[in-house]
Amino acid sequence: MVNDIKVYMDMFQSEPEPQVVKIEELIDQVLRKLGAGNKYPNVKVDTDFNENAKYLRVDPVWFEYLFFYIIQNSMEAADKEKTLYQNIFTGREEPTP
Repeated sequence: MVNDIKVYMDMFQSEPEPQVVKIEELIDQVLRKLGAGNKYPNVKVDTDFNENAKYLRVDPVWFEYLFFYIIQNSMEAADKEKTLYQNIFTGREEPTP
């Protein structure tokens, strides 16, 4: 908990440094850090990243923390007696003419 507060305070003490990053790599890194299959055996995560929507312009550190805590909170809140399925995907609709 203390580490989480420090991270939160550090994030808002500095300006974001946006970069073009691959969302798939950031999400994969978050899932590895969470140890999704080991620490949360009742959680199944599926990902599907569209070739046309795979890049983001974000601060990679902030984005990683954002998704880390969103996914971690859902895993911790899951009923331990049931399997939680999480689907993380990107999509891009073609603009209408």
